[in-house]
Amino acid sequence: GVAIAAAGMMATTAMQLAIDAFGPIADNAGGIAEMSGLPEEVRDRTDNLDAVGNTTAAAGKGFAIASAALTSLALFAAFVGVANISSIDLYKAPVLAALFVGGMIPFIFSSLAIAAVGKAAMEIVTEVRRQFKEIPGIMEYKAKPEYEKCVDISTKASIRENDTLA
Repeated sequence: GVAIAAAGMMATTAMQLAIDAFGPIADNAGGIAEMSGLPEEVRDRTDNLDAVGNTTAAAGKGFAIASAALTSLALFAAFVGVANISSIDLYKAPVLAALFVGGMIPFIFSSLAIAAVGKAAMEIVTEVRRQFKEIPGIMEYKAKPEYEKCVDISTKASIRENDTLA
């Protein structure tokens, strides 16, 4: 049953990848139009895209969670089969301790990832503030910001912070 459910989910992978790719673009269309200085009518159209982007992001998350759950179940079933485990006694202390530790691992990695994103975001905020102070005319579209510096900060932070996760 698990294998059939997983195969069914994998049959929709192409559609889910398209949704995952389209979601952020549609979700950010309004902000891009506003920052580009496009007319208000463009912004009115992009508000509808914003709603679509939020919906596709939510659908993509549901698919990701469900596929992760099925994958975990399939891996556990494979492990039980290879290890010839016929039953699991939750009253044994090592088993219960392993369950708690195993349950904490996703939260540990999630918190490390969230902290890494927060650090990188603050570095970018600091850089943007510096540019607003040192480059006059950015807000009036008379001067061009140094976009590459923010991209550089993001790239270096992702590499640096992923070392912690690895």
